[in-house]
Amino acid sequence: MKYKNARDILPPELISQIQKYAAGKLLYIPKEDDSTPWGTLSGAKLALKKRNQRIYNEYKEGKGINELAEEFFISVDSIKKIVYGNKENKDSIIPLSQTLENAILYNEAGLDEEWIRTFFYKNLGENSFPEHWILDGLVKFPIRLFSQEKLQNLENSIKNVETKPFQKQKNEKTQIPLIFLFENGTFYLLDVLDNKKLLAELKLKKTNAFPAYICIKNKEEYPSYLKNYGNPFHQAKIN
Repeated sequence: MKYKNARDILPPELISQIQKYAAGKLLYIPKEDDSTPWGTLSGAKLALKKRNQRIYNEYKEGKGINELAEEFFISVDSIKKIVYGNKENKDSIIPLSQTLENAILYNEAGLDEEWIRTFFYKNLGENSFPEHWILDGLVKFPIRLFSQEKLQNLENSIKNVETKPFQKQKNEKTQIPLIFLFENGTFYLLDVLDNKKLLAELKLKKTNAFPAYICIKNKEEYPSYLKNYGNPFHQAKIN
């Protein structure tokens, strides 16, 4: 949708009235019979939700109010409303935890990037998720794609995993998702938190597939990734 200057459309007296309430702000003016919720078609509502979620997460990870206001180019008061929460914000904000169950909640809300960026920030530091990486949302990753040869670096993890505890099934939702980097047609397991140990356990239990985030390192590889893996991954249900 292209922006138009209000002076080219509205009479001066109406502009004067609008300026009293919303000077300098972007306004959406619906048609008389427009029953479509604001932002549904343009994606603005989801974009705002993503921004607010990221602000909330970064605040919870230690960023200050003034720092967030500068980073997101909005007022301190706006930041406070998001992080302290009025009713509208509380209904849309999802508290963050480093569990698969929480990642699934973010996935269902269309907030995969907000979860993974905060996960990287918390465990690997600020700007640890490069801007040029492409994130595929939470997918069901077939463990067989990570071949036995690629598990050589996991030998120590496998040796340290006992088989007896597997008799008492863990609740998989309390674990973290697997996190892979896709580069040159190969999946590399990122060494963060318990990813190596988790994959070793899954291999020992002969698990067929497990929820994972896939980070594609180069945009040139993204079409090939989608063609070869995207559809099968997304057709598998995350639960």
